[in-house]
Amino acid sequence: MNQLISILEEYKNIICCPSCRGRLSPCLDVCLDCQTTYGIERGVPHLIKKTVSQKALQDQDSDSDNALKNFFKRWPRFYKFIVWLIVPILYTGLTAKKFLFSFPNVARLLVVGSGNYALHPKAINVDLFPFPNVHIVATAEALPFADESFDGVCTEQMLEHVFDARAVVQELLRVTRPRGLIYTAVPFFYPYHASPKDYSRWTVDGIIALFGGREVVDSGILIGPISGSLVATAAFFATLFSFGSTPLRKILNYFFSLLLGSLRVLDFVYARLPGAEELAVSIYVVIKK
Repeated sequence: MNQLISILEEYKNIICCPSCRGRLSPCLDVCLDCQTTYGIERGVPHLIKKTVSQKALQDQDSDSDNALKNFFKRWPRFYKFIVWLIVPILYTGLTAKKFLFSFPNVARLLVVGSGNYALHPKAINVDLFPFPNVHIVATAEALPFADESFDGVCTEQMLEHVFDARAVVQELLRVTRPRGLIYTAVPFFYPYHASPKDYSRWTVDGIIALFGGREVVDSGILIGPISGSLVATAAFFATLFSFGSTPLRKILNYFFSLLLGSLRVLDFVYARLPGAEELAVSIYVVIKK
């Protein structure tokens, strides 16, 4: 709780109303300009319309996999271990965490769609859901920050879950200072995964186009082809042997993923081969505004 308060205090002067971008009250629960009232739960400002929040929670809980994930997300470290154990993927490229730690301590950093992970001790985390380590609950389409506020902004495996990715990208660009950096990682060769929905896939060229052709500082494979093959193989056999039963298919998917997981280490080599990006699970791009 002390860290939450500390982060909010540090960024308080750039937090604004997501509806009109007006000034918020000292408690961050009322817009002093448009008079919109927001909620605060356990010290976390919910700068989001209640109808949007309720719809997102309903969508999230309607899927049994998501409901199970949300239960374990109460314990971030344990959840991270479970994901590592079960999901047969290997990060071989530049991660959001490495990106954030490349900035000096004086930099202002933002993580959009943070989930329950604390990637950097001084970054402010925004998510649609009030997971542990989330500082502000808000939508990525209406970020509650003033223009040109951050030196570094990152999203990792988030853009595929928003309906209007272009609107989100415009918000990322809006809150980034001139010459600031934006890191984004998105899936390319990966099965459907609702959280609460799943809408899109991109190539490196597709992400660059989404950002309007701005300068690319770095790009590459985040999660390699072997990982993608393992995920797809687990899903294939789970579907084949479930005989039309959705609950059985989900259980078998976990089983086959766990069974195949050790083979992901092959991506240490395969992900570096020419052409590997054409089958990568996930790619990353660093854009300079």
